[in-house]
Amino acid sequence: MKATIKVSQMTFEVEAENHSGLWAELASVQETFGEKECGLCGCTDLSFATRTVESGKQTYTYHEMVCNNPKCRARLAYGVRNDKSGKLFPKRKLNEAGEPDLETGTYGRHRGWHRWDYKNGKAVSLKELLGEEKSQSQGRIQSQSGALKKPQKSAATEESDEDIPF
Repeated sequence: MKATIKVSQMTFEVEAENHSGLWAELASVQETFGEKECGLCGCTDLSFATRTVESGKQTYTYHEMVCNNPKCRARLAYGVRNDKSGKLFPKRKLNEAGEPDLETGTYGRHRGWHRWDYKNGKAVSLKELLGEEKSQSQGRIQSQSGALKKPQKSAATEESDEDIPF
């Protein structure tokens, strides 16, 4: 059996031997490539990124979705399944330090999106992210996915992008 599915702006062709297998393939494609907006700022301008890091004799490859909003630059980390399929999955749980953590992390409105503090060389903690969300929510609306977005400008509100913090 074959199926073609459009996810975001991409088209995928998947194949399986039966309905159950086809369902699993479709779900995998949607879960991996279906992210429509940043979970922190709501920006829809997203990019795929891959980083390779060498540590001793080991080489690690990291897959991430990156928010292209220069005021946000959040990332959604992806893991590789242990079943040798090479399939990716989004890491939706963050620990208190704001890092992806499948074991002790928790789900939240962040949907796994996190920020890196380049000055301090560490992730922005959940407490800081949640504090930012509260301050950002003034003058913003929440999208259906939970991300905070700027409200539509009207003639009555003449705010510039600089007036609304990210």
